[in-house]
Amino acid sequence: MPLASSVANERAGTIGSSHVHSLNDDCLIAIFYYVARDPLEPFYPREIETTKADQLICLTHVCQRWRGVVLDIPQLWADVAFVYPKGFPTLLGRARESPLRFANDAFGARKPIISNEQAHYMISHPERLRILEIHYQWPSLALAFAGKTMPILESLTFDYGGASDTDGEGNRFYFNERPIRAPLLKHAVFGTIYIPLIAPQLTSLHLGIADGLTGTFDLDSERFYALLKSSPLLESLSLHECFPEEAWANEESERVELPRLVKVDMTGYIAAIASMVDMIHLVNACSNISLTVYEVDEDGAADFACALAPFIQTALHDTLSVTGYLADRSNGHPGLRLFSSERTTKDSSIHDSYTLSVDVGSDEEDVDIMSFYQSIFEQLSEGQIRHLLVVHEEQENAFTWVDTIQPFHLPALSQSVDRISFQLENRGHVDPDFGEGLAPKFLLEDYKAYPSLTSLTLHGDGRHYAAATNPDKFGEFIQWLQKRRDRDIPLETIRLTGDVYNKRYQVDQSGTVWMGPQDWTVWQEVRSNGVRVIDERKLIPMSMAPHLLRAD
Repeated sequence: MPLASSVANERAGTIGSSHVHSLNDDCLIAIFYYVARDPLEPFYPREIETTKADQLICLTHVCQRWRGVVLDIPQLWADVAFVYPKGFPTLLGRARESPLRFANDAFGARKPIISNEQAHYMISHPERLRILEIHYQWPSLALAFAGKTMPILESLTFDYGGASDTDGEGNRFYFNERPIRAPLLKHAVFGTIYIPLIAPQLTSLHLGIADGLTGTFDLDSERFYALLKSSPLLESLSLHECFPEEAWANEESERVELPRLVKVDMTGYIAAIASMVDMIHLVNACSNISLTVYEVDEDGAADFACALAPFIQTALHDTLSVTGYLADRSNGHPGLRLFSSERTTKDSSIHDSYTLSVDVGSDEEDVDIMSFYQSIFEQLSEGQIRHLLVVHEEQENAFTWVDTIQPFHLPALSQSVDRISFQLENRGHVDPDFGEGLAPKFLLEDYKAYPSLTSLTLHGDGRHYAAATNPDKFGEFIQWLQKRRDRDIPLETIRLTGDVYNKRYQVDQSGTVWMGPQDWTVWQEVRSNGVRVIDERKLIPMSMAPHLLRAD
């Protein structure tokens, strides 16, 4: 019988046979926990807590049996005790002695939703807090916990997003404050404020600064070193915009051993990030390291690459992906990534399995990006990289294909790579960063390079394929195939992906698409040179061509 019918029967004074009455107390408790208690997700702000409290209170009015069960589960009321300031004493009473959870709205609620009574209770009874998440309140509330012992605290968030007290507090890292002692704390998030911790069970730590804020945000290297040394179980470390401009002057020569560290995410000046990477012994070969760097110069690039060298040479990666220089960070594609094909499964793309990701910040307009990449390539061991992905960006870059010759001819790449994936490009008046033919220019310029190469995968749309197979570009590619075959290092397979026009086409120097040779005749000539062509492209109509079409 539906639940609504059960309620109607009870109001009529009859006994219904709803599913509620067929469930034992354990099942009812499980339902309440599902409705009213969320799993712990330390790095993502929770939705407004009132929704959960409303659901819990409504459930207590469904029928007498539900009400009897829910009122006898103090753990549920402990999770919502702080939601309604006016009802705080009542909800706190229902929570009895259960560990409490406080998590205020993280989505723009800058109003003071914490009553003085609630704040006083939290500060006076830190031993009762299991989860403490404070967003957009006065930093003085967070500072009131300095020096406190919080014996059952599991998750801590102080995120202020630029809020500050009228007396000038906030927007600072308070390394000189007395530490919060939290022996069971596992997850800590600090936004625009930091208070020292003693948390030997800590597994994830996030420190971040909101864009455009001013204040004293630089990490103190010695104190932060001590924090990491005291957190041997750390698994995830996220640091954003909280580094000094210069390299850290850390007097400790011993690296911090964090054997469980599997995720590192940092944004800041390259010299300081190099110092941080050098401080941590990245011994876990399965780690995911994501770094965004600013102020890249020749010396900084060399120190940065050397700091990463031990990890680069030992981590389980065999695939390198390189894109053009990004002038706009919001485009979202890192410039350089190393992947592990062993960690790529059917359920996850290769972009979910990176071991190292390096991006250059949006303000870096004068960086010699290929020299920067080369300093990282030089740390690779010969034979380590087997698969190379070359991706163009739809914008002007800080280099041309001439700049790619030296870094991509390093032995660590050229002697072991057996597969290359290449995204085709055609920009008309702009010389593409890796060339606009059917292979990167660093390949076509020297047919002897990459002697182990056997497979080439191409990706593009109809216009890209049209441009890349015009007579000049296609003739250069055929000569390259023939020279490799004559030298007994033939290309064995070409895989075509993306889409292609369903009629004949050709592209002239002005970029206009003309009706030209049929696509299949182009690839038939490639097959005649002993190359297996696997065509996985989707046919699209010529009406989708971006330029005016003309007939012969």
